[in-house]
Amino acid sequence: MTPTPSRSSTPSTACAPKRPSRRRALGGLSGLGLLAAGCGGSGDLAGVGSGGTGQIASFSLGAISGFGSIIVNGIKFEDSTATVTDDRGERRDLGQLGIGMVVEIDGDADDASGQGTARSVRIVSELRGPVRSVNRAAGQFTALGLTIQTSASTVWSGLRDLTGITPGTSIVEVWGFADRDNRVLSATRIEAVTSDARRSKLRGVVQELSLSPPTIRIANQLISLDRATIPAALKVGALVQVDASAPPDDINPWRVDQIRIVESGLSDTSKVVRLEGRIYNYRSPAAFQLAGLTIDASQASYDGGSAANLSNAVRVRVDAKIQTTGIAVATRVRLRLDEDNNEDEIEVKGRISRLTSVSDFTVIDAAKREFLVNGSAARIEDGSLSDIKAGASIEVKGRPSGNLLNATRIKVSR
Repeated sequence: MTPTPSRSSTPSTACAPKRPSRRRALGGLSGLGLLAAGCGGSGDLAGVGSGGTGQIASFSLGAISGFGSIIVNGIKFEDSTATVTDDRGERRDLGQLGIGMVVEIDGDADDASGQGTARSVRIVSELRGPVRSVNRAAGQFTALGLTIQTSASTVWSGLRDLTGITPGTSIVEVWGFADRDNRVLSATRIEAVTSDARRSKLRGVVQELSLSPPTIRIANQLISLDRATIPAALKVGALVQVDASAPPDDINPWRVDQIRIVESGLSDTSKVVRLEGRIYNYRSPAAFQLAGLTIDASQASYDGGSAANLSNAVRVRVDAKIQTTGIAVATRVRLRLDEDNNEDEIEVKGRISRLTSVSDFTVIDAAKREFLVNGSAARIEDGSLSDIKAGASIEVKGRPSGNLLNATRIKVSR
């Protein structure tokens, strides 16, 4: 089961009452999300480093797309010894990670083999707070001044879909990739918040700044900093995170308890970084920002488009080398101009713990996360239909649909 990674959260559940094992499976499968494909490539990460033959020091930010090892940005990171925290510095365990969560991984990786070793995993959500309105026809809702856009690949935990959200009542935590200029967040994962519900948070770019009284505006939200220690480097255009002990009301500026500038802090020039997100503060191919890092992609190779396609809000995956603190030179840029493609496939590895039929079974992984699988349309490799039985060890690839994994491939482990 995949608990909500909030400070004092309880395990998330969803759907299918009357069958406890199935309910647990749905809660765990709310770990579904993004991209398991793309392990190969130009070999930009290839080399020899502390992670073993072929692995060099790396930093990766992206959505979790699979387990067996934790899969992020096409690399399978061995995670058995990794330290897991959230973006408040609170310790978490591996079982609290879910597919679709955006995480930062510090470790070693080899792009050629698609293998890596994680030393630390940090969970990074974009917002936590009350839902203000819902537009089910458009697949959207609003919270903390942002429009949250859902899609077929959005993972839901504790909720089936938008039909489970009630404006003014529902509290959610959302992971994804933000179009910070247009205040739209493309959600990779949405969890219902069931405990410590008044605690709220928001990430965004500072649009307005006043020091007397101390206020900023993020998205459409006017925020009072009179309770917070103001960073000396705070300025318009800075990417920040604010945390508060209570959500905003509809009348007064939102009073937050803490504000911090989101910076990569990366300074190791031997380290390769791989980042997925949406561009902001775009000036040219040689100067734009992604996840708190300034990127120079003027000499990079491009997949899925060219440098002419770069602009604010474009979703990209960037491989780069640190040049100096906070600045990286890109070697490869992959543009996600068509976001609904096979990169939204996910991958899980475990054993079958419950089986009704090939269209309804549960897989449990080494961290005790459970995934509900429909394998009726899957291609079976290294085995046959008779091998899909309770206790069998399998690898499953497929596409998420709410709390269900619709498998396209099932590989039987011998």
